[in-house]
Amino acid sequence: MKKDSESLTALFHKALNNDKLTVKAEKLKDASMACVMTLSEEGRRMQEMMKMYGMSGMDFGTPDETLVLNLTHPLVQYVLAHAEDESVTKYCEQLYDLAALAHGTLSPDRMSKFITRSNEIMMEIAK
Repeated sequence: MKKDSESLTALFHKALNNDKLTVKAEKLKDASMACVMTLSEEGRRMQEMMKMYGMSGMDFGTPDETLVLNLTHPLVQYVLAHAEDESVTKYCEQLYDLAALAHGTLSPDRMSKFITRSNEIMMEIAK
């Protein structure tokens, strides 16, 4: 489990080009969740304040985010098993953005990339 966690951390740091992101891999109670994003109390309060002042669309890239990956989820297992595949970067970005969306909105640029990537993934499935 520790080896998988280290591999996933390195993979997500490379795919997201973000070495400051904390990545954890563990077995979550909810097997249907591939990943979740946790924020420190300070980060959560900052997000609430930004929403209150109508600045919720702004992305300040909170450095205190932690991406928690569910080791038992098939998508996380796929990413781990296909680490050398070039499409894995796309899946890492998609998982990260899905976890971020659960906490609020993405910046306009990130949302645009998310929609484009979602369409690409759906086209791959449709083939």
